[in-house]
Amino acid sequence: IDNGEFGKLIFGVVLLGKSRSQKYYDDAEGWKKRKESAGGGVLLFNGVHYLDILQWMFGEVKEVSAMTSLLTHNLEVEDTGGILMKFQSGALGVVAATTSLSFNIPDRFEVYGSKFSVVIEGGRVVKSYRKNKIYSFIDSSLQKCVPRKIGNIQNQIQNFVDFLEKKDKLAVSGEDGLKALHLLEKVYK
Repeated sequence: IDNGEFGKLIFGVVLLGKSRSQKYYDDAEGWKKRKESAGGGVLLFNGVHYLDILQWMFGEVKEVSAMTSLLTHNLEVEDTGGILMKFQSGALGVVAATTSLSFNIPDRFEVYGSKFSVVIEGGRVVKSYRKNKIYSFIDSSLQKCVPRKIGNIQNQIQNFVDFLEKKDKLAVSGEDGLKALHLLEKVYK
């Protein structure tokens, strides 16, 4: 994106499909199923990470709308939801998520630009599009997405501990994290 390879960003799409039993929500004294303690459902637990990534890639969100549903669980929060965003640039973003499946599907993340597009599924680039050509990498072991230095939860926690011990600066600020939460506040209103 920074090098202009995508061209103008047009559309970002996220699809999250998880299998979560009622027991998953009931465990830990049921805090995950109550609105007061959980704050939200699948969009907050799972979708928030991709909202963060979409805003990082596409910029500030200008408009947001959402729909949520409770389909297969006994909860006070949603187990299925979708968010539609319009970014300041005019690009659109969609996040669709559910925990109502009887199986897990790999997280799917798609970024479409005017010059280049990419589809990432389960952490692997599976397709890219450039100049009317489709490139498939489904069988390639070379297309593994490599996270930056602070790319997984364990590294993020270590970075936070190092920050508290004054050994390092934060890789991701609290202000960055709040952007996605502020967007979800609008969704839940």
